[in-house]
Amino acid sequence: MQARRVGTSLRGSFLRQRNYSDRQAHLRLARALLDNDDRAMGRAMVALGYLEPRQDTAPMVRILHILFEPLSSDRVYNPADYDSLGKAAAVGEIALANRLYKSPPHGVFLLRALIGLEGIIRQLGCVTNYRAIFRQCVERAEA
Repeated sequence: MQARRVGTSLRGSFLRQRNYSDRQAHLRLARALLDNDDRAMGRAMVALGYLEPRQDTAPMVRILHILFEPLSSDRVYNPADYDSLGKAAAVGEIALANRLYKSPPHGVFLLRALIGLEGIIRQLGCVTNYRAIFRQCVERAEA
């Protein structure tokens, strides 16, 4: 019971700090990932504060394609096939080479949540079509 209250408190605090425009920017990023729209991904990352408006978005878009690989194709995906360490190394190299040092505070929270979720999904062996699940979530949020 205590863990649930803490989790809800942290989640509620995080959600209260995000405003409507951030929600819309995250939703635009999600739609861009589904549509494989690199330009829209770049604009969303600028809106979310990961990039400066005049900064080249191509390296960040490459990072998004690496991190969100399970969403790239409409097929069943095995989380055991997702090489977290290899992807982290590739992302680090791209970030360092392109001076992608800016990370808004919510980025740290989201990354930690993603790592935790990936560990749980991997341990449970959740083999499924992650793109289909993500598409349903995005469509509900857009409605």
